[in-house]
Amino acid sequence: MKPIRSKTVLIRRKFLDSWFISRAGMNLYRGCVHDCLYCDGRSETYRVEGDFDRDAVYKENAVDVLARELDPRRRRKPFNPGYVFIGGGVSDSWQPAEKELKLTRRVLELFKIFPYPLLLLTKSSLILRDIDLLTALNAECRVTVAVSLSTVDERLSAILEPVASPPAERLEVVRKAKEAGLGAGVMLLPVVPMITDRPELLDASYTAAGEAGADFVAAGPMTLKQGRQWNHFMAGIEEHFPEAAAAYGKVYGAVPDRWGNPSSSYYEYFGPLVHEIASRHGLPRRIPARLFPDNLSEAERAMVILDQMGGLCRERGLTSTFGWAARSLSRLDVPLESPEGWKNLRMLGGVGSATERIIKEILDTGCSRSYERLLVGGNLSG
Repeated sequence: MKPIRSKTVLIRRKFLDSWFISRAGMNLYRGCVHDCLYCDGRSETYRVEGDFDRDAVYKENAVDVLARELDPRRRRKPFNPGYVFIGGGVSDSWQPAEKELKLTRRVLELFKIFPYPLLLLTKSSLILRDIDLLTALNAECRVTVAVSLSTVDERLSAILEPVASPPAERLEVVRKAKEAGLGAGVMLLPVVPMITDRPELLDASYTAAGEAGADFVAAGPMTLKQGRQWNHFMAGIEEHFPEAAAAYGKVYGAVPDRWGNPSSSYYEYFGPLVHEIASRHGLPRRIPARLFPDNLSEAERAMVILDQMGGLCRERGLTSTFGWAARSLSRLDVPLESPEGWKNLRMLGGVGSATERIIKEILDTGCSRSYERLLVGGNLSG
């Protein structure tokens, strides 16, 4: 693995992401030797040069650069990122080279000085090496650990994710994180159409996550972009699952989506199936509000909850204005809890009387009963 030098490390986004409750993240590595067959990091969209799983690089000056970026004395405006997200993107921060380089661990040490909440995502049990540090950080700021799975079937995982830790080891990460007092959950991302989306496989994944003590299981189907990702994925499918190969042209290729999303007809299959399985297990389908960082403003908390509610409704085939209301809240330029903010709220798009009641409940209690019911597969009204 070759070193590179980087001018920046922290990736900042304008809006909070309701899946990962973050507007700031980082790629300490670029490329990933886990060599997951489906990884969309291979896509030209992310501008990773060379062979994605063989030419991975690490940012040798990441600690120094990030220390400057996190230092509040260097910023004109307060930095309120929700979680700082470490993992995902175009790399895994605990891929094999991390064992010797300890780059991610050295970055985590920075958060003793700058205690921002952390969300960590990985496919590697190597993160358990750092459980002592994560436990100490959790005493200062909130730390949530999530493991990424496509399935708990060991045979399928060995084909789809050949260098990642086996699913059982990843679930042990969840168990150990919970024992250490951290938030912990499973990102069942991606579910691979025709391979890992069979009802019995999904049910097994939810069962295993529940037994490990997961706080949530967030599931979503694979995105498959045209170009390098498509070519690499289809070569593997034709080798290992030739009977499924022809179906991908229908699910992804008929009208290629910019983001690589599957067709609406696939979502009509996937959404109700996951809803039924998740509701049976009673596991939240997104990171629940009780795990949200405490540094979110009132408007940000309401925005995340409403956006999650909008996504959960769409997955069930229900129409709602929650997502619209969340986007409107993100543009509110005065504090939501102020008289002016509340007055402006009633003029925002997507905010009708029912949504206004939900927002008021969030302001009063920090959450919403309708939201909590939707999270575990219930209905909007009790």
